[in-house]
Amino acid sequence: MLQSDSKGDNGEEIYMTYCKSCHGKKGSLGIGGAAKLTKSELSLDERIEIISNGKGKMTGFGALLSKKEVKAVAKFTETFTK
Repeated sequence: MLQSDSKGDNGEEIYMTYCKSCHGKKGSLGIGGAAKLTKSELSLDERIEIISNGKGKMTGFGALLSKKEVKAVAKFTETFTK
């Protein structure tokens, strides 16, 4: 788990560490069947569920990240569709 300082709550930093390799820097890469986040219509709760528990080939990060960190990443991914 990341340190619980202000950086630990930074959804963008966490995304760039764990998600960028498949989803891409701007959420549009889609490597290995990863969802193109720029086209996602998922709610915040649905995003949190998938980040926590995984979906398809994506592994869940609920055991690695705190609930606060998962929510920060989910909120950050919403910026790709705005």
